[in-house]
Amino acid sequence: MTKHNVLSNCIFIRKLSKSSLLLSAVLLGACVAGDGTTDIFSPVVTSRSPQDGEINVPLDSTFSVSFDENIDSDTVETVLNPQSPLDVVDNVRVLLNGSPIDGVVTYDASTFTATFSPDAPLVPDSIYVVQLFGGITDTGGNALDFVNQFNASPANGSIFTTQEVVPPVVIDTNPNVGTDTASVAANIEVEFDEPIDASTLNDTTFMVLDAAGSPVAGTVAFEVRPLADGTNTYFAVFDPDTNLAFATEHTIVLAPGIADVTGNQLEGAGNFSFITMQVPGPDDFGFSLVSPAAGERDVAVAGTAITVEFDEDVDGVTVTGTSFNLLEGSIANGDTNIVGAVAVDGPTMATFTPNGCLPSDARLIVALTNDITNGGTGSLIPNEFEIFTESGFGLDERIDDPADPASGATNLALASDGAGRAMAVWLQDADDPVDGTADVLAAFFDVATCGWSVPQVLDNPIMGAALNPNVGAGSNGAFIATWEQATDLQFSVFDPVAATWSAPALVNPSALLGTAALSALSVTSDGDALAVWLEGPTAVAGAGAGGGGGGGGMGGAVDADVMASFYDQAAGTWSATQTIAIPDTGDDLPITGLAADLDLAGNAIILYEQNSDDSDLDGDGDAETGAEEDILFSRFLNTGAAPVWSAPITLDFDPSDATGVTVEIEETTGDAVLVWVQDNAVVDMGAVQELRVLALPFEAVPDAAADEIQFGFDGNPAQVSAVMGLDDEGGTNAFIVGQDPGAMGAMGAPGGVQSIQAIVLNNDIFTMAPEAEDVATEMIGLGTLADETVTPEVLLAEVDDLSLTFDAAGNPVATWAVEETIIDTSTGLAIPVINNVTYVTNTFENGSWGFPVSALDENALTIVTESPLEPTDLEIVSGTGIGDILVRIQSDLAADGTAIGQVVGIRNGDNAE
Repeated sequence: MTKHNVLSNCIFIRKLSKSSLLLSAVLLGACVAGDGTTDIFSPVVTSRSPQDGEINVPLDSTFSVSFDENIDSDTVETVLNPQSPLDVVDNVRVLLNGSPIDGVVTYDASTFTATFSPDAPLVPDSIYVVQLFGGITDTGGNALDFVNQFNASPANGSIFTTQEVVPPVVIDTNPNVGTDTASVAANIEVEFDEPIDASTLNDTTFMVLDAAGSPVAGTVAFEVRPLADGTNTYFAVFDPDTNLAFATEHTIVLAPGIADVTGNQLEGAGNFSFITMQVPGPDDFGFSLVSPAAGERDVAVAGTAITVEFDEDVDGVTVTGTSFNLLEGSIANGDTNIVGAVAVDGPTMATFTPNGCLPSDARLIVALTNDITNGGTGSLIPNEFEIFTESGFGLDERIDDPADPASGATNLALASDGAGRAMAVWLQDADDPVDGTADVLAAFFDVATCGWSVPQVLDNPIMGAALNPNVGAGSNGAFIATWEQATDLQFSVFDPVAATWSAPALVNPSALLGTAALSALSVTSDGDALAVWLEGPTAVAGAGAGGGGGGGGMGGAVDADVMASFYDQAAGTWSATQTIAIPDTGDDLPITGLAADLDLAGNAIILYEQNSDDSDLDGDGDAETGAEEDILFSRFLNTGAAPVWSAPITLDFDPSDATGVTVEIEETTGDAVLVWVQDNAVVDMGAVQELRVLALPFEAVPDAAADEIQFGFDGNPAQVSAVMGLDDEGGTNAFIVGQDPGAMGAMGAPGGVQSIQAIVLNNDIFTMAPEAEDVATEMIGLGTLADETVTPEVLLAEVDDLSLTFDAAGNPVATWAVEETIIDTSTGLAIPVINNVTYVTNTFENGSWGFPVSALDENALTIVTESPLEPTDLEIVSGTGIGDILVRIQSDLAADGTAIGQVVGIRNGDNAE
């Protein structure tokens, strides 16, 4: 870099380059000392502006730092980076999330102060880091103490945060907007989402107008009200000089002059209207809210009943579900009745008991009407009271058997009936007296009880270890589960009325001697199901495949056939098992991945991967260990008198390996997506894999070479998941997400960017020839940490345990774990930070995914929960009433130090209705 001297008294100015990877924040000129003494003391930073740790720094600020003595100007020029000699760095830097900004630096030797003036305003609500390094010396050659290049420290650097620029938002009013029963005597309150500058609240910015538009006389003040959890709420409170007029519409008018403490003004005028109560008759009476208290926060969503007390005896017949209401409402979306039962507890008491969980993190309104009477001429004076439910209900709830903490859980599967129940099924080592091998356990979350059931054993414990459980459900709560045990595929059906599972039985009672393996299960919304599996004398049991539309598993099966059977939910029976013909490449070739799905009309697709004996590396045409795998599919069209499965069709013609099959069918249209991972070069040459997608309209005959779409990732994509749904016009949409671990393989490269990539296929892809260039991937989540305040060794974070589902509103939701990773400087290898795992979500809503800034950006992604333990599996489902149910298996340590798996459930009630 070049230094430009502009003044003879050691002041100089330098323009920073836009291409610089690191920034000079303080560029120091020097003057020669004149006292002739020898200086042996290092220069010391005496002041900084902004100060270290300062917040709400204005966006037009400059950066300055002062020393206790003059600085040698030569030492502020570029020096070698000791950790990377090929790079040059500055002795002084300003970092904004590791990215440079442009500006001008001046140094004043008379005050020993350097000032950096940015070319553009600072970025709001951002962390800036100022760093000074040991290459800086005073005029006697004494250097600052060296500081790790990835750290700032209070001794010779600073960290500060710029102000936010988001205007305050009105989140509630009291009286409620639109009410016609407002008290004439109570104060009028407006709740904001952040602190307000009290000086901006006055009779011109906060007004209450009567029906004629005239201001009501009164005073307005700002109040901070602390909550039990340590947070605060913020209110502007208007106190009228006299009671309001009865039966009159009033309007709260909020002007843009209202501002938060950093000067951000309320955007636009807020006008909120309400009507005061009617003039009460001489015999009319009121009521009060007993439990919860009026305005109470953190009301429990489970087990809460609403109790009121009347001022006098009432006619119990008039206290009903229409006169005693509990509503969920807000300014934005109006009011929704919560279903429950009303009971009269005495002449002056009544209670409303919800039928299930209350919605979490919600504002609820207790509203009683004048239909309630005292049996004479008096009626209840209508009124409304607010309560607020707890947020984050159900976090980290252990749902496997807590009495046996040493039993390890594995192989998690999860399903929801969409209407109040979520069912988790998993394998768990059992301490039974027969063999102690793994059993299939199931537990369900029921909105009626607001909790998880006691786990039930599904399998037959005397038949040996169970393997590979799958579960699915229709909309009626009749869950069905399958698993492999005692050489055959077993199943059990859940009775939603009795809340019990049926005794285990065989899917194929006439199965010949062999071993069932690699099973998969798909269940439609009406409860019908499709089970597919491998069966044969040398099938490798427990190889594993995903439930529903998922698939793929390690291992394989030699000399085994693909079997399929359909379950009729109404009849409670399985169809005769059909064998899918294996192509001529040879029955003895292993099948290593299997997936299946079906639609409401009974049409189905099986997608699987099988080793091929062609196109090996040495060109001799012989099958060999590690030979390529091909992707094949077979389709069942439920038409004609005796429909059968089609002969398998090969989709993969590349001379490279393929793996990781997934298939999804849209239930009503029959359109499908077939997804797999394909090497785009020979594996032995270090191939980087691609995601392949075949969009298959109903009954279309694919031409793989023309129809499949290739999606390139930075690394080897993994944990691919897909869902399908209908748009507003009834067209098919497909949503696909995959983990992209960055360059250099599944673990990513040190310092690489790991991410979650999303693909959206709209209805056009199913109605016309697909064109790859018209479909792009989008990054919807990151594994890197942008927060510069973290420990310096934490350079990246792994994204893992990806899951995709629809929420209760029909929006696709992707969920994954972010696991911080450090770099071992001696080996260069990434090491997971076991005790720091965060679960995040991103939702596709209003035509786009949420914009991901970083894995920990709460404005872009919802942080579901933080776990102190290692995650090993993750599933998420949604449904009306239950909101989101997230279940994971996490590693813990038993008393003897061995790792075990625990099943933990989370209910995120934000979507509950």
